[in-house]
Amino acid sequence: MTTAQSRRRFPWSRVLALAALGSLIAIRWERFSDTLASMALTVGVVFTGSHETPGLWRWEHTQFWLATITLIVLLWLLARPIYFPRRPSTSGSASMRSIRLAFISAANARAALVLCVMGSVGLLAPLLAPNNPLEQGDLSSNRLRPPASSGWYQRGDSDVGVETADMVAQLQRVNLRLARFEATGDPEHAGRTEHLFLLGSDAVGRDVLSRAIIGTRTSLAIGIVAAFGALLLGTIAGLGASLGTTVVNRAVTWTTDVFLSIPSIFLVVALAFFVGGSLWGLIAVLVLSGWMRTARIVRGEMLHLREQEFIQAARLLGVSRIRLVQRHFLPNLVPVLATSTVLLISEMLLAEAALGFLGFGVQPPLPSWGNMLGEAITHLERSWWIAAAPGTCLTIFVLALHHTAERSEAGTRF
Repeated sequence: MTTAQSRRRFPWSRVLALAALGSLIAIRWERFSDTLASMALTVGVVFTGSHETPGLWRWEHTQFWLATITLIVLLWLLARPIYFPRRPSTSGSASMRSIRLAFISAANARAALVLCVMGSVGLLAPLLAPNNPLEQGDLSSNRLRPPASSGWYQRGDSDVGVETADMVAQLQRVNLRLARFEATGDPEHAGRTEHLFLLGSDAVGRDVLSRAIIGTRTSLAIGIVAAFGALLLGTIAGLGASLGTTVVNRAVTWTTDVFLSIPSIFLVVALAFFVGGSLWGLIAVLVLSGWMRTARIVRGEMLHLREQEFIQAARLLGVSRIRLVQRHFLPNLVPVLATSTVLLISEMLLAEAALGFLGFGVQPPLPSWGNMLGEAITHLERSWWIAAAPGTCLTIFVLALHHTAERSEAGTRF
């Protein structure tokens, strides 16, 4: 191997990603170390059998645990091929190879970069957010501040830095800092501290950048979970319609036609009105309103595959219906389902944003792209920056998804 070839094969992208994650740990070292301390102290409290353990288990703390564990896993996945290179493997099922070909190889590099970056922002949101997205601070100085302006926040109590040998008290102190998104618990930092609003503040003095970062996690989680739920439901319906009896085929087709005949926004709003504003209720609404196109696609592909010669030959050989689905139908459906999944995620994100804008989506104070746009509408004329961050994130992510789907469809076309 020549020197030029070795230079071309050097994993610069992995090195840059590792450098970015290392910079994040350096910038958020206090928060990162507090999270590790919280995890270690929680394990210690659990093993000591303290009765106060249930009160210490809250989402405000576990979200930092998940982000820290994700960061460590990302570091390991990025560093392992550099320090422990492996030979390329040709093993793997046909469906997994189809997913790699349809979803990864054909994706444009810039669109893939955008998706990876925004996905990483969602996974590491608690560590990336510079401030508590729910904290308002001093309204007289924080309300509707323009980008690159400063404001004031109230920091921890004066007894935060008091040393104690009680493990439960130490855990409560660390978790209090994490819940406030504070970088340190030293007494000298207690009281009012100045904060830079890099992207401005909203109508009640909350940091727009922090809310956009946490909203990225909320919107992406809802969109991805709802998309896979709709994909699963639509695939089952399509398989049942194409492989079932005539009665099942007509019932699924009629139900699909009825759902598709209702305007999508009316259907989503009506379902959201009856289900409620919880996160799982919102996901259920998106699943029930987005499975129909996948069902039609799967049914059409199955009817086409059913007439192919290799399927007819397998049937003549006595292959069971379950074996046909597992070995022949599903591997040939994977490229189509991969493209459908990408488009479903974009549809779910837009539907969630529409519901949040109308007030039927994620309920405040938890931020999402949709409810941030809804809160910004009353101040859009003078405070444009409130809607700029969530609107830009939503637009860029949906465009990247559509570009990836287009390239994926072109890469799997025979």
